[in-house]
Amino acid sequence: ENNIGADIVSGGELFRSIKAGIPSNNIIYSGVGKTPEEIKRIKDASDVITGCFKHIKKFINPGITTSEIDKIIYNYILKNKSFPSFSEINSYKFASCISINDEAVHGVPSKRKIRENDIIKIDIGAHIDGYAGDSAITVCFNKDYGKMAEASQRALEEAIKECKPEA
Repeated sequence: ENNIGADIVSGGELFRSIKAGIPSNNIIYSGVGKTPEEIKRIKDASDVITGCFKHIKKFINPGITTSEIDKIIYNYILKNKSFPSFSEINSYKFASCISINDEAVHGVPSKRKIRENDIIKIDIGAHIDGYAGDSAITVCFNKDYGKMAEASQRALEEAIKECKPEA
């Protein structure tokens, strides 16, 4: 566990693997129109992402850099017999996209250090044999922002419940 009690709001526990169109190297991100076996393979890749978020939680503390977090993510994905999808997009060499505070999502990992009261957004993609999972979390070290992020997560989960074909 992280030592200052950051709140982590995550969609990673839910089956999420829809980020169609990126990259264009035959990696399957969407479960739409797939066989049960294909959906299982997408879920397997998504499970790597969920496990990765659980793994990195203990390392995300003030003082760590976003590039150090990315290296932990990269190694976790490889150790779990999968491959970091983002590192296959053009010349992007990282396993994740990490943004701090008001930075737009999909920030590039760097030597920037996490500080107390920061809000960190981490997006990870991994694939196994051409089937991919992708998810993002928000880590809040500020309790007020954590409450807002939790409320946003609950709203997202309620909206997802309403998503159905033809809805």
